Amino acid sequence: MSLYGSEVVGAHWPMDGPHTPERIEAAGVALEELARYLNHATMPRKSLLTDAPRGAGLLGSLATAARRQVQLCRQLEAMAHRVAGDPTVRHDRDRDDAERSRLLAVSAAEEAEGELGFAAEFTAELAQCLDGAQRQMASLFHARPGGGLP
Repeated sequence: MSLYGSEVVGAHWPMDGPHTPERIEAAGVALEELARYLNHATMPRKSLLTDAPRGAGLLGSLATAARRQVQLCRQLEAMAHRVAGDPTVRHDRDRDDAERSRLLAVSAAEEAEGELGFAAEFTAELAQCLDGAQRQMASLFHARPGGGLP
């Protein structure tokens, strides 16, 4: 199997679907695990990512991922808005009092909507910072032994 990212993802989560709640949740878990993998693989004591061009490539990929997460946060923000307007949604607190449970649910969904709006804004800033770091690293190279240029 190729380790090219789009092929790995496409084998498990084709862009055109099928899209199911289970596949969406599994993709979120995979995203967590990929971040965990990168955290372990880039630890200073064992990192194999030691040259500027490879670092620039990773930073570019992370910036792209952050820009894509802005869209995801906005879409999840819209989902929270829809949940707040769903007359069947209830909170797990005060289950015996339907009206109170409904009010708590609406409040929680509206709070989530606001937090997701902030997350989208902060993620956009993260993408800009990663882009800036990538631009700086992309201008670097390593001299050959003896001081020669690549």
